[in-house]
Amino acid sequence: MRIAICAAILASAASAGSKAADYLVAEEIAGACDGKKGQIDPDAVMERDLTGDGKADLIISHDGIKCPGGARSGFCGMQVCTVNIYVRRGPLLKLSHERLGARVRVNTSPVPTITMYAHGGSQGSIRWNGSAFIPFCPAGKDQAGTAEGGEQRLQMRLAPANLVNDAQASHAGVSMVPHSLDRHQTR
Repeated sequence: MRIAICAAILASAASAGSKAADYLVAEEIAGACDGKKGQIDPDAVMERDLTGDGKADLIISHDGIKCPGGARSGFCGMQVCTVNIYVRRGPLLKLSHERLGARVRVNTSPVPTITMYAHGGSQGSIRWNGSAFIPFCPAGKDQAGTAEGGEQRLQMRLAPANLVNDAQASHAGVSMVPHSLDRHQTR
């Protein structure tokens, strides 16, 4: 009996998320699978504070989306996929950063480092600087992981600001976030 109760609590905690985050995940899946039902690996959805303000932000990585028939997201290439980062502003989740990457990981710092693989298998990191996500290099290293001196800039592209809040997300049939977030540039 105790095991069943613990399992139920853990299962509900694993699927817990804000209505806005759940809505955005559903929108991303629909866009990735051309309107068909798909699935997303729970590891590809990270809802936690990314900016150090104590509010849950959101990362959705298309690397974890599977469409009918086992197809990958339409926003994936041969190596990397679209990764969207939403920052919470009051009750709103605002698309703050869009980039290409794979195997996204977030560390446990109060203002965490977001690390992912890029084209060619190189690893890069970004971090919130108070107003935007910028390339982050540990002290004494550049983005390539070599000693200071070499400069490598990560390709960064800001997407249009799209907003959705929990109240708006609960209204069925109202699309608060357009499917086209400049996606033609990431395919």
